[in-house]
Amino acid sequence: YYLLEKDCPTPYVHPSLLTSPDHRQALNLDLKKELQRIRTKKPVYILIQTKGRNNIDWLYPFLNEHYRIEKQFTDHMVLYRRNESFLNPNP
Repeated sequence: YYLLEKDCPTPYVHPSLLTSPDHRQALNLDLKKELQRIRTKKPVYILIQTKGRNNIDWLYPFLNEHYRIEKQFTDHMVLYRRNESFLNPNP
């Protein structure tokens, strides 16, 4: 984000802060609030890395509705691209 001079869609820039149950508990994160913050920004891409105990089950319904897989790098790293219908829900 820094190199692109863009704001991160969430203040939790390190992915494990949102995906690790231990980090979420320690930070007392409200996942609904963070998901709404991300929804509002409508990022073009979302890069997801799952490994170990990280869990993004809370994010999949949003991704499945508004994004599509652009590229799968490994079994644990997937790049999602926003569907244009998410920008313009009423054609």
